[in-house]
Amino acid sequence: MTIFIVVILVLNWNSLRILQIITIIGYLLIIHLAFDAYLRPDKWLGLHRTFLGLVIHSATWSGAISLALYGLSLFTPWNFFFLAAPHFLIDARKCSLQQRFGQNAYLVDQFLHVVTILITLR
Repeated sequence: MTIFIVVILVLNWNSLRILQIITIIGYLLIIHLAFDAYLRPDKWLGLHRTFLGLVIHSATWSGAISLALYGLSLFTPWNFFFLAAPHFLIDARKCSLQQRFGQNAYLVDQFLHVVTILITLR
């Protein structure tokens, strides 16, 4: 802990801003993983392979990320829709990703979701 405090004191303002950005991205990635893998109402309802399930999952995931952005004072109304639409499309194409990338499809899927989050922060 002491080392962390010393590092922060040594860093200038711009570096502190970089640490804040990294922290924000870290929070968003944790929320992303939680809601993309574990906290999925579509799976709880047995709808995870249906259109309605994909809509529910995309809306839940986008809502969670949007709430985090709101809490960080980074939310704008278009964030929810910019997050939901690509998430829906990426997950809808997951089957073709699996055919094209095999076992790496999960990594491609997660990479695309993370890119969507990073673009939203821009």
